[in-house]
Amino acid sequence: MVRPTDRVLCGVAIVMLPLLYFSFIHSAGFQPKGPVGAQNTNFIQYRQTLTEDSGNSQEYSDKTLQPTLNLTTPAPPRVTQKGSPITSPHQSLPFADVAKTIRDRMDHIARFCRTRRSELPKNRSFNMYYFPSFGITWLPVFKSSSTTWKRLFIDEILGPGVSYKGNHYSFNLLFPFKLTAKKQLKQINQLHSRERRWEVEPDNSTRFTIIRHPLSRMVSHFRKTVITKDQKDLNEFGREWIAPTLIYSRGDASWSKAERSKRERRIMEWLSKGAPNTSDPLLALPTFPEFIEWIFHARSTGDWRGTNEHWKPATTRTDICHNDLEIVVKLENEVTELPYLLRVLGMERFTERLMNTKANPSGANNVATEEVREHLALLTFEQQEKLNEVYKFDYLIFGYEAVYSVE
Repeated sequence: MVRPTDRVLCGVAIVMLPLLYFSFIHSAGFQPKGPVGAQNTNFIQYRQTLTEDSGNSQEYSDKTLQPTLNLTTPAPPRVTQKGSPITSPHQSLPFADVAKTIRDRMDHIARFCRTRRSELPKNRSFNMYYFPSFGITWLPVFKSSSTTWKRLFIDEILGPGVSYKGNHYSFNLLFPFKLTAKKQLKQINQLHSRERRWEVEPDNSTRFTIIRHPLSRMVSHFRKTVITKDQKDLNEFGREWIAPTLIYSRGDASWSKAERSKRERRIMEWLSKGAPNTSDPLLALPTFPEFIEWIFHARSTGDWRGTNEHWKPATTRTDICHNDLEIVVKLENEVTELPYLLRVLGMERFTERLMNTKANPSGANNVATEEVREHLALLTFEQQEKLNEVYKFDYLIFGYEAVYSVE
């Protein structure tokens, strides 16, 4: 039996929880720059109607993904402090052409999700962050400019004085903005097109992500960690995949669990010193074939480390057929698509920062196809086929092509 006092307390809790959430955001340094959703009025205006240049693009009534992205109004010329127009590569295509490219991409995604979503691996991940001051929801795909965007959000929303365990640019600082299962609305309102909804995220928030060819992501991660010996990555990924790869590739299957743990500690100590050259074959960074073979092994045995976020298929990371993204931009097309995305999001003032500032110079925007092929040339043809099979849905849904060591 529910007592009257219990009903009162429940009512107070329902009223106070949203207030406490936004109070926490303010206490973390959050300063709204305008009404919630105000920054993406362009998108809201054009999402509701099709423009004349949409051709025969079909609009679907299903709620998987809404392919009605129609921002074709060109952006006004940006001006330098001296008043001269900026002539930069991202103005090389009319916004109408870029809009059509992205709209066609979203149409294709919607068709796949409507007819073939049951083929995708079972998944239930959100990985989205809602930022009230921008009126947008971001779904980061690692090794696809995620670090650059993360730093922008931390700097603009939280400011320079924050840190997590001494790290100013830790993803943990953005946790208050993450759309978690606890914040999800359990009942689907049929009046809304989105399959997943959250109480803290208004319906006019623009959901977007940036993707990249999966093999380019993988090679970029391997190169930055192993070839450049980035100390932060050596520390972070030592236990996640470097040590397991070395033990799997060069260890002895007869080793006991205690012996394997002892070897792993030795590898971690060696990595903490920058992975210096030694005469011990176990203490040498993995080769690309060893790295790939360990991934195959980990995936086959259900080891979660084999699906690290830095090379996890983007279709899985984004849970593409359930998270109702409105915009998917390809990093390979950054020169034209990024300025368009920023206009849709109402974030044009950050164009130069996002275009020119590379958080990881060693893993630049697009690992050239030739570099990917150079790494694939180290694999057997069977390994290449198996690797491309891992990313088959990224190819089917996002329009990428499988890459081999030879054309």
